[in-house]
Amino acid sequence: MSPNERAAVLADHIVMDLDELPEGFRERVVATGQRLATERDQAATG
Repeated sequence: MSPNERAAVLADHIVMDLDELPEGFRERVVATGQRLATERDQAATG
């Protein structure tokens, strides 16, 4: 595969809309983001 072909394959698999993800995976992604934001906020307020 050429570099352009590899880039096109990769671009075809990038998800920009969370609604396109399977529900269980989407829930884990959102939960991880919320946990990381909470941990960051707690670390910032000490």
